[in-house]
Amino acid sequence: MMHQRLVSAGLDFRLNQDRCIGILGNKPEDFQVSELHLSGLDARFSNIYTGGSGILTLGVLYKKGLSTFNAIKKLAIALGIRVEDIGYGGLKDAKALTWQFITLPGKIGSVELDNTKFFPLSHRNSSYSSKEVWGNSFQVCIKNMDERERVLKEFYRLTKTPLPAFYGAQRFGANSLDTHLIGLCLLKQEYEEAIKTILHGRNGSYEKLIEKRLREGRTEKDAIFSLPRRLITLFVNAYQASVFNRALKTHIKENGSLVATHGIQYVGLVDRFGLPSKIALLDTSKIQAALSEKRVFIMCPLPGTRLAKLAGGLADLERVILGDDGISVKDFQRTLIGEVSGDFRQTCFWIEEAKHALHNEEVTLRFKLQKGMYASVVMQELLV
Repeated sequence: MMHQRLVSAGLDFRLNQDRCIGILGNKPEDFQVSELHLSGLDARFSNIYTGGSGILTLGVLYKKGLSTFNAIKKLAIALGIRVEDIGYGGLKDAKALTWQFITLPGKIGSVELDNTKFFPLSHRNSSYSSKEVWGNSFQVCIKNMDERERVLKEFYRLTKTPLPAFYGAQRFGANSLDTHLIGLCLLKQEYEEAIKTILHGRNGSYEKLIEKRLREGRTEKDAIFSLPRRLITLFVNAYQASVFNRALKTHIKENGSLVATHGIQYVGLVDRFGLPSKIALLDTSKIQAALSEKRVFIMCPLPGTRLAKLAGGLADLERVILGDDGISVKDFQRTLIGEVSGDFRQTCFWIEEAKHALHNEEVTLRFKLQKGMYASVVMQELLV
């Protein structure tokens, strides 16, 4: 069953264990993530309160061994506010120490809970979102190594080439690897099956909410609709991610690289922050040089209603995958969260500002990745 879920999430590329040259530490301290603002601020080292005016408090959320959803919910309960009123830029790993920027409604001071803390920085009127995020800084500890020099050589080699931007296991529920299957059920409007998948092996507060609604005589659709909108969106987004992973894997297999052998591909022109912004079409003969110089990123559409207007390459692959899953573009028109148009996602990324530190048989790797990119994919390329 787990292998099937890996395949359906496009994560079966992680199964090759032929050349394991190190293992990740299994404590939260061994995997640390800090959000980076477009302005250059690092959440981990942002701790000075500057005041200001506004109806919201911008601050840093620190958590240990918790998902972003659970940490935010703990804050909401402690402060007596709605989860929906908390603004954040992205989901951070659950099995880690993480720091990220968030906004809370009202004038909020420091908050300290079990494995969760909030430090106020300033006040503002706009809710924090992913539009302000540049990416994340990572600190990863690799242990029990007999081939330390080989690991370091491979790590710095990887910094010289773009890596495939697969979604990591965290995107699909690191333990269950089934959030995309729930999303698929929702798109098919198979709400009874979606509930079975949600409840299987789980006993959290959201699952209890669904069970409560069913005991009240609500329909399966109403029970799911009672969940926070962000959670329903996460399920649908996870399915989109699984289609992206499978399309990208097929594309690389067919072409032997990220760049297609012929034709045109969608690219994202790099903005002043080094992030892909304006989408354009570029002949493959011109892409390799621009990609090597980090002037463009190859882009792939995430499945949604706009996919009907796109053609070529990865867009065609995604339509085939949707068909294999029993889904059409029209299924994205009327979902529980409204129309899902789908965006573009870069198909590759670079490891930025790579550094390392040595301690006995351990190696600590430090590096930065653009938003939406997964350190677990770097570790896959490095260790397996």
